[in-house]
Amino acid sequence: KYKGMFLDRVMFDSNTSSTAPFKFVVGSNSVIPGLDEGVKYMKEGGKARLVIPSILGYGTEGSLGKIDPNTPLLFEIEIVSSKPGPARK
Repeated sequence: KYKGMFLDRVMFDSNTSSTAPFKFVVGSNSVIPGLDEGVKYMKEGGKARLVIPSILGYGTEGSLGKIDPNTPLLFEIEIVSSKPGPARK
């Protein structure tokens, strides 16, 4: 589960009221790089607050008029469940 905010804590996205958690595969480029990197250090049941610099967020492009270019972000996340991926060689 996650809550995405600007540094002034104004929320721009969240799934905390949803019954279905947000699912993604680490390393699949399906989320911003800062989230991908941050969850690598977490375990199931863990909670974290991640401050993500714009270069690991939406960079110089921003996001669909919701997030301005070069904007650092704050995410509060909880790992509800996780599954190990295939072993790396």
